Amino acid sequence: MSLVSLVAGDRQWFKARAGFPHCETDLNSSVCAHALVQPDAVLVIPDLTADARTRDNPLVTGEPFIRFYAGAPLVTPDGHVLGSLCVIDKVSRPGGLTAAQTENLKALARQVVTQLELRRAVASRDAARAEEQRAYQVREALREAQARIAVAGGDLDAVLRAVVAGAMSAVPAAEGGVIELLDGDHLEYRAVLGTLVAHKGQRITVSTSAAGHCALSREPYLMKDASSDPHVGRDLVRTLGLGSAVLAPILGGDGVLSVLKLIGES
Repeated sequence: MSLVSLVAGDRQWFKARAGFPHCETDLNSSVCAHALVQPDAVLVIPDLTADARTRDNPLVTGEPFIRFYAGAPLVTPDGHVLGSLCVIDKVSRPGGLTAAQTENLKALARQVVTQLELRRAVASRDAARAEEQRAYQVREALREAQARIAVAGGDLDAVLRAVVAGAMSAVPAAEGGVIELLDGDHLEYRAVLGTLVAHKGQRITVSTSAAGHCALSREPYLMKDASSDPHVGRDLVRTLGLGSAVLAPILGGDGVLSVLKLIGES
């Protein structure tokens, strides 16, 4: 039997296994934990029932009744110990491993670390590429919004719709967008797109909406769940079908002119 055992906190799990039943153990029940004490050496226990460290281990006294263990620590180039690569048998091996077998196990452990590091590097590369694509998408949305504003002339509604459209392009998950103009103690749905189109012209009180909270605080606001958000009235949640939203105040001079809101169902 063989295992790639990884350790995190106080638990151990098997990233890969051959001939060994699926399970997850805490470190107190782990034979592999003993291999981590000396990261530069292979731990060999010829008879687990005769070793004080392992004779009472549940994997020794119960299924799968393991008897032999040899493990090479998985050590990253910066010295961080991830776990171990081990070979296990159900019968004891008084002779342990030969020198060649020990070196082979260490070499295989290094290969495991190389593969884990490669996977992390690929994931990091993919994340960087996704971030680059996201930044490009935002730049394109801004460029398109600026173009729409340029052709809108002095048409305020056209300018506001261009801003909402640009914001929705920058945030593809948004299903609806609106600019709510501040008018005293109310906010008016002035420019609307997507799922909020039917609510154009609707007026809501500042005190019962997340947009009102955003306007009063002058800070962007993330509403993760409208059904439990303390700043939005339950009737408004039902009327608009709100799930989640991101809001940002639009400032002018010394005050807030309006609030840009993008919503999603969840």
